[in-house]
Amino acid sequence: PSRGYLLELLLTKVRYVACRYGTNERTKERTNDHRALMNRIADALAVSITDDDPDNPFGGSAAAQCISEGMVDQIGVARLAEIGITADATDATGALGIMSESEIDMVADMALGCVDVVALMADEFVASGISSDSAMCMSRAFGETNFFKDAFIAGFTGDDSYDPAEDPEFLGTMLTAANDCLTEEELGLIMGG
Repeated sequence: PSRGYLLELLLTKVRYVACRYGTNERTKERTNDHRALMNRIADALAVSITDDDPDNPFGGSAAAQCISEGMVDQIGVARLAEIGITADATDATGALGIMSESEIDMVADMALGCVDVVALMADEFVASGISSDSAMCMSRAFGETNFFKDAFIAGFTGDDSYDPAEDPEFLGTMLTAANDCLTEEELGLIMGG
């Protein structure tokens, strides 16, 4: 092979590597820019979700950050922008009417993954005078149903029509769990006697 051919081959390889490296660098920059945008949206959304109400387990800053990061990762920046959630505008309330049922379902799953609602419910049972073991048994029984998810979705969407006392699954779980988990004294305490 001639020197010109070898020089041309070498130049082609250099161009290829330079182009490929440049593309990788541009891709990294775009990825970093996108990740920074995702973080800004998640942070702004977390601020809008954070609630000072101590009775709202989803309103604490750690839970709000967990939920907002999950929303950004799972729903995506483009879809969030479509429903009005950006780094500058994070009115989640307005977005609820636009979110699809599957998106709301996804948010519920994320929220329930961010907060240990079984432990929270057990704490509520303990506060009413039930032993820790019985309270955890009851809470785990509810954790095996859709109760927490249905209640979260109802609260998240403002659906006042959801009433656990009218939910056959809830009532069946409550009766079974009370029978399986509570002592006679605890059952009397729950029943008001």
